Amino acid sequence: MLVLAAAALVVVVGFVIMRNNRRSAVEKYKAELRAKGEKISFAELGFPRQPESLESLQRLTNALNRISSNGFVNAGGILAMKIDFVAPGKASVSWRNDTLATISSQPTNSTNWERLQSQCDGASNELAEIRAALELSFGYYVYDPETFGFSSGHLFVSLRSAAQWMFTDAICALYRNDRQAARQDVHALVQLCEFNKEDPLLSSQMFRVAITGPSLALTWEALQSPDWNEEELAFFQKDWEQVDMFQAALTGFLGGRALMEMEFGMIRSNGFRNTLRRMIPGNNGSQTWETIKDIPASSIWRLSAEKNELFAFKQYQGALECVRNLDHLPWPEIHAREVALQIESGNTFDGGKIGFGLKHYQYAMSALIIPNTAGYTQVINRHEAFRRLTITAIALKRFQLRRRHLPAELNELVPEFISAVPIDPMNIQPLHYRLNADGTFVLYSVGEDGKDDGGDPTPTNSKSPPDLWNARDAVWPAAEESSNIQAPSTRE
Repeated sequence: MLVLAAAALVVVVGFVIMRNNRRSAVEKYKAELRAKGEKISFAELGFPRQPESLESLQRLTNALNRISSNGFVNAGGILAMKIDFVAPGKASVSWRNDTLATISSQPTNSTNWERLQSQCDGASNELAEIRAALELSFGYYVYDPETFGFSSGHLFVSLRSAAQWMFTDAICALYRNDRQAARQDVHALVQLCEFNKEDPLLSSQMFRVAITGPSLALTWEALQSPDWNEEELAFFQKDWEQVDMFQAALTGFLGGRALMEMEFGMIRSNGFRNTLRRMIPGNNGSQTWETIKDIPASSIWRLSAEKNELFAFKQYQGALECVRNLDHLPWPEIHAREVALQIESGNTFDGGKIGFGLKHYQYAMSALIIPNTAGYTQVINRHEAFRRLTITAIALKRFQLRRRHLPAELNELVPEFISAVPIDPMNIQPLHYRLNADGTFVLYSVGEDGKDDGGDPTPTNSKSPPDLWNARDAVWPAAEESSNIQAPSTRE
């Protein structure tokens, strides 16, 4: 018995020493990060803060509630505006066509321009209130992440609904050739892209990114009107110059790491399963919960708790460095680093199921807590590249209106129409431009392979439809010459 007791004591002491050593390794790594200026916790990021006035959100929500109570629905079903490519480098202009097929996410047999416009007309007072509310932006909704929780989904529902109505109203305004109304709606959407820009939750920043993509597509649609004057175009340009996707990514990723720090603290205090129940509220019967509920409890996960935390922080630091370098390193190099991180972590998502390739359950906590950051950065980089293309295209049009011709090179835009030639984040070189002999131009990013193919919009995957990013180069689209167009002046 004494031998067994001694053996058990040795095991316990060994376990305690092992945990203390690993805990020391975690704290040592965090100390090294802080010595480099890294802010790891929410407190270090300046939270909690004083709550901001949410008057704008309240006004917006009240307006949306009135729209709903009055029986108006977003008849167009525009959930995600996107450019409708009809050929490599060419896209359809939805408001020029008599069909809604290119802008509706729902079947169009019950929706037409007349019905869509009637919905916007009926909700016109509320839409004006939404625009006014969006002028009163706030910096952050989550002022105390330690007590707020893990999601602000209810906030996103209201902002998403507001965006849908602005998209619909803008398209209707363009269809009836009301440029000023369309400009106000695009401006409102840019303001929405700036909502919550200091919020520490990664989900809040990714929502901003999600709104930016469709808003840029809508701006492309608006720019196809030939009637804009230079002052109006400068208004568009100024709006988009204030948006910064890379800063949104960095804010979200720093907040994501602070959230991870909080989650590991909760796991140490409350246990793995109790923490997961808070992270996934109301989903105890979901597929995700069914996957994770069988993770061995108590002493088994505790054996690797500190190892999980150290691994997670090192992985997240690698992801953060990728985000910080988006404006400094070519995209192929960033992407290669992210792929290497993914391979190392084994944190893969297959068909909605969380994969535990990290030596089975040993790194289960890391697999759950580390976000799939590679997908985020690709979307962010694409939107930022398109934002810079948009700003440059507007500056080109302004130059053309004032000088009666297009510039021979982009440097001619500086400094009168743009402060500097925008950098292509795909290869960290200036955006490419070519003036054609027929008076048209080619403006492009080299695309995600980082190689300049001379402005070639040919799809890289011939089996997939043409798209801005399924192309050898990401070329600013030319508008399709459509025969199914009714002149705006004849539309009633």
